[in-house]
Amino acid sequence: MLKITDVTTHYGPIRALHKVSIQIGPEEIVCLLGGNASGKSTTMKTILGIVKPTSGRVEFNGERIDGLRPHKIVRKGISPVPEARRVFARLTVKENLEMGAFIHRGNRDFDFAAELERTYHLFPRLGERLNQDASTLSGGEQQMLAIGRALMAKPKMIIMDEPSMGLSPKLVDEVFGIIQKVSRVGIPIFVVEQNLKKALSIADRGYILNRGQIVLQDSAQNLLQNENVIKAYLGE
Repeated sequence: MLKITDVTTHYGPIRALHKVSIQIGPEEIVCLLGGNASGKSTTMKTILGIVKPTSGRVEFNGERIDGLRPHKIVRKGISPVPEARRVFARLTVKENLEMGAFIHRGNRDFDFAAELERTYHLFPRLGERLNQDASTLSGGEQQMLAIGRALMAKPKMIIMDEPSMGLSPKLVDEVFGIIQKVSRVGIPIFVVEQNLKKALSIADRGYILNRGQIVLQDSAQNLLQNENVIKAYLGE
């Protein structure tokens, strides 16, 4: 569904990505792993049109999207779950979910109530906290809300940036369980993450990024068993 081919991205004279190629198929969980300043967030921003690649292609469902603005890419069916959750703190849970469906305003074929019900079915805790401000939720609940908000757009794919950031080990387990739960609905998920073992434990395949280049790619199971993975991951 998503195909990134030989993408190079610069910030002015600084090269952040060099000939990065990644593919994500239907119903897959694919993770992109790397340490700080490895280029993970730049990869996500390039996919979403926040930064433009210097060269290479980004295609979604066979259509080139690297020349599109971010809101048009979201309309194509890619929903982001940003780093550090970024919920609307002063809005209620329901209002945050309504914001997720904003791109469908005026669409008579969009059944808002049905999408809301589906989200509550996946995340019963959100249904219990409809009228609470998002700022009053725990970190894990805010991550649920961020994922639920992304689902309200009826996406064809979800891209998540560092879903474990700032969470306790117990909440990290819970959030990765949520990611598996969403995947079982049939939505492919691209996870950009630092927590190598946790991400690979739920993924189908993984890519390891170091200094802006893909240094390893394989099935998640093979990567977990590969003794060279840590060296590549740490840039040794």
